[in-house]
Amino acid sequence: ASGRSKKLSRFEQILLTLTFFTNAFDYGYIATIFGVTRKVVGLCIKGWAPHFREVGYHMARLSLTKDFLDETYPTAYHDLDFTNPVATVVDGTDVPMDTVRTDRYVSISQSSNKIKNSAARGITWSSPMGLVLSLQIHSLLGQVRKPL
Repeated sequence: ASGRSKKLSRFEQILLTLTFFTNAFDYGYIATIFGVTRKVVGLCIKGWAPHFREVGYHMARLSLTKDFLDETYPTAYHDLDFTNPVATVVDGTDVPMDTVRTDRYVSISQSSNKIKNSAARGITWSSPMGLVLSLQIHSLLGQVRKPL
């Protein structure tokens, strides 16, 4: 990208940095999206990454106590008159993948009746307010678990 002469706003710099973290695009692709040079992309990421590290550090060590869950419990859940407080919300997503045909057991483990195709299953466990507590990915060769 040839870039542009106008400087990026603070919001654009933050958005650019988050684009890099969440999508893992290379600098050239991000430069094209934002209309700047690769050097500008690198400077934005270098400048803003430490701020996100600090935020991530505090979020990763968030204390999930009963008091915290009670304080962040959505009023809509009370309005719906759930009999017991909801501790976690579980959501599963099946991601389509090519079927492994060389191993019958692997092929069987890939079967997903949810999407009617071979798949890997991702399961998230969230607090009622939407804070993701755990991410599990069930793949064809076993299970990967990543507590957040």
